[in-house]
Amino acid sequence: MPYWWRKLRTVYGLTDRRAIVCTGERSVSDSPVSGMPTKVDRSKDGRHVSLTFGAQGVAGLFGTGMGMYQNTGMDFFSPGLGQTVAFYDVPDTEGLLYALDQATVG
Repeated sequence: MPYWWRKLRTVYGLTDRRAIVCTGERSVSDSPVSGMPTKVDRSKDGRHVSLTFGAQGVAGLFGTGMGMYQNTGMDFFSPGLGQTVAFYDVPDTEGLLYALDQATVG
């Protein structure tokens, strides 16, 4: 599936317990929210936010870990390497960050 098509077919869900990513009709990934490290990245213009759930490790901090190719269209370079659960380029920045705050506090 082309990268742009996958981005159009991806749906994110956040409950008080889990972060859920559905891609297309057959792929579902999830991660617990409570007690899980979360990385928040805002776009340069502040109009979008991306969240990554789970431990990044030292390699993840420098963009060389397992998730290095996520959201690039080149994730075929890391098949089966345990891609992390992440929400990418979400336009409702305040709504998502508020929901994350409520999920992690509650």
